[in-house]
Amino acid sequence: MTAKAHKQGIAWWKWVLLPLMLAVTAQCYFWAGSFQGFQMPEAMRIVFWHVPQAILSLVWYGVAAFYGYRYLASRDLFDDTRSSVAAEIALLVTILAAASGAIFAYVQWGAAWSWDIKQVGITLLMSLYLAYFVLRASISEPRTRASLSAAYAIFGVFAAVFCYYVLPRFVDTLHPGTDVIRSGMDAAYRTTFWMSVLGFFGFTLWSYQLKLRVERVADALAARASSPATADERLEPVRRQPVAEPVGRTGGD
Repeated sequence: MTAKAHKQGIAWWKWVLLPLMLAVTAQCYFWAGSFQGFQMPEAMRIVFWHVPQAILSLVWYGVAAFYGYRYLASRDLFDDTRSSVAAEIALLVTILAAASGAIFAYVQWGAAWSWDIKQVGITLLMSLYLAYFVLRASISEPRTRASLSAAYAIFGVFAAVFCYYVLPRFVDTLHPGTDVIRSGMDAAYRTTFWMSVLGFFGFTLWSYQLKLRVERVADALAARASSPATADERLEPVRRQPVAEPVGRTGGD
């Protein structure tokens, strides 16, 4: 960490995240009212947790694809690291979106899994990116791994768009349509929702930065360990004084 970073400490926006999410939680229950038009209107509050995760998963899949493209253009291995860490964050929030969606489905539809097309799509997406990490783990040569991962990440963001937005347009879904949600969201709902998106984005961005710092340290330690010079060779050699030859006797007994 640089002296500047020591002086500045934690960025101001990171201090805001916890109060922001506490405000979202309070607004969720005390300001945003029940959402009419649903079997259980109270359950619609899941929109403040489930939908932001889905939105952010697409954002981070896009970041992974962007840095994958940058690696192919620059051949900078740390761009590959940036891409893979973004994919990790994206997969995590996708899992959170699937879990929160299952809770909503259980309350609203009576079953956590209903073979709804959006549930199938998000499951396919999780499987796709689990395979991405299996691919990375199976290739030891760094540049080969980076090139294949970059191509995979670029393909993956298009797969995410297809699973989230294209596929549900061609198959009936139990999920409410976008127009239904927008028409039913009053000012309280909209304010709370976008505050939630902002807060979750802040936490994922902070996690991304921390993981990149860990990767930088790991790379530095690996480079030091693979250096041909051993610890003894790196020590400054000790100068040895020549041993004086014995002085001969000058006289006889």
